[in-house]
Amino acid sequence: MPFPKKASPPGQDHQNSLAQAAALQRIAGKAARIGGWTIELPRRKLTWSDEIRAIHEVPDGFTPTLEDAIEFYPPEYRAEVTRKVEACIHEGRPFDFELEIITSKKRRLWIRAVGEPVRDEAGTITSIQGAFQDITPGKLAEQSAAEIEARFRRLSESLPFIVWTATTEGRVDYANHHFYKYAGLPEEADPAASWPAMVHPQDLQPSIDAWTHSLEQESIYTTDLRLLRHADQAWRWHRIHAAPIRDAKGAIALWCGTALDIHETHRLQAESNRLATRLTTTLESITDAVFTLDPEWRFTYLNAEAERLLRRDRASLLGRCVWDEFPEAVGSTFDKQYRLARAQNRTVNFEEFFPPLDSWFDVRAFPSNEGLTVYFRDITEHRRLQHQFLRTQRMESLGTLAGGIAHDLNNLLSPILMGTSLLRNWQSTEDGRKLVDQIERSARRGADLVKQVLTFARGTTGNRGPVDAGELLRELASIVTTTFPK
Repeated sequence: MPFPKKASPPGQDHQNSLAQAAALQRIAGKAARIGGWTIELPRRKLTWSDEIRAIHEVPDGFTPTLEDAIEFYPPEYRAEVTRKVEACIHEGRPFDFELEIITSKKRRLWIRAVGEPVRDEAGTITSIQGAFQDITPGKLAEQSAAEIEARFRRLSESLPFIVWTATTEGRVDYANHHFYKYAGLPEEADPAASWPAMVHPQDLQPSIDAWTHSLEQESIYTTDLRLLRHADQAWRWHRIHAAPIRDAKGAIALWCGTALDIHETHRLQAESNRLATRLTTTLESITDAVFTLDPEWRFTYLNAEAERLLRRDRASLLGRCVWDEFPEAVGSTFDKQYRLARAQNRTVNFEEFFPPLDSWFDVRAFPSNEGLTVYFRDITEHRRLQHQFLRTQRMESLGTLAGGIAHDLNNLLSPILMGTSLLRNWQSTEDGRKLVDQIERSARRGADLVKQVLTFARGTTGNRGPVDAGELLRELASIVTTTFPK
């Protein structure tokens, strides 16, 4: 069965509540490094809480006089502290100040002291009381932040370009002197209200849209736009860059940005693009085929003529290795010459036949830091004509030589033919007459051969006709039988 609750003595609950409140106050004061103090009047009796003693690093139970307490302040602050305390005692003027103290262990701490008068029913000041807090960590952080801010300002003011910061909402709250000089504005002008007038009308809205996107995404902001230079009223290209600066918890504390004058770079880039377009147009219109290779032997460019001669479209070759796309070239003169050009950093020029394309090419390869540029032409027809020309020259030389020899032989054969008639009359035997007949036939065949050689020497094609092979063989057999020894 439940027991009845034992009743507390009269006033016990109130005392317990006070004790509990005091305990909570001590815990809170210790956590916050804050304590309380009183000065009873007119005796000027000073009372410190335990936390104030801990801040001053004095023993428990230490009870200082008002003068002792003021002695904890460095000499340069004591007169000021005395003046504020006396004004509170005599005039009821409250005080709230932040100063340094020197503890009993000679450590310098930053404190905040707050005091106010306590009056009786008649309005007479009977005491003063207040709080005393160690604010050293916060003060040091504040000083560190101030030092960082000062260093940032000194650095930004020394830079030859625009430096700016913005709040987490994206409002520009600081710009260095270069901004005001560039815009022709006094340094007290609000940068947030001033910068839109500097931006070219065509660039203003795109830059705002990009800035809004970066704020929403918490991402780095980069854009190129034109700013008006007050000195000569010239629009000049700038690259605007900003990044979020985050605190220890990872939240964005501010945005820090720059505006770099890239007008000359922009102009050179535009000129470079113009020249590149012009070069591409030129390369596409020339009769030579051109392709370029990077250091890894990958195609980076081909003109239309290169596509035609290689019988491949550029889309299938760009970014691909030349040796993979044309494996038949590996180990060939093309391979050796290209590698020689790269290895010795010199131009090579050669002519070579490439069987897969059944073509002769005249090739010039120029090495560079970007790889290799190759110019080539199809010289297959040129090589055929050159071969035909050389053959014709050889035939002409042979014809000239043959003509000279034929005339000499003709001069030799004519007397033989004339002499065979006389020889026939002198022969009394049948064998002798047959021999003369054979000599005459051979001389006439030689004369016919000389006639053909002379026809060839004059470049005439001559007439083709049937030949009695049997008769030719019989004559040859007769010559061999009578001429060669048995």
